[in-house]
Amino acid sequence: WRFNTPLSCLQPPQQGKTLKTAGKQLITDEKGKVVGLMAESSAGESIRINAKTVVIATGGFGSNKEMLTEYTRFPDVEVVGIPGKVGDGIKMAWAAGAAKDGREFINMSYRPGPSK
Repeated sequence: WRFNTPLSCLQPPQQGKTLKTAGKQLITDEKGKVVGLMAESSAGESIRINAKTVVIATGGFGSNKEMLTEYTRFPDVEVVGIPGKVGDGIKMAWAAGAAKDGREFINMSYRPGPSK
């Protein structure tokens, strides 16, 4: 067998997904409904993405000491999880009018044994 087809041709189409792009600001209509977002590509280009639905899947703010101090009673807690979760998606949602209810609650798991 010889494999002549470039692998890039075998990748499925994006089907509305935009990768390696950072969301910067949600776009709302005159009624406050989210209708898209402004984003920045990995090349630094500004991109407007119009959408019927926007899913914010950026994680929490466990790597943001300022937000941990302001919104929890545990600013010095040892956070276990994916590094880099600084609350950008949460701030973006709040700027678009999302409620701040429940922000004082965090999901915690306790591990027995000494802390590092």
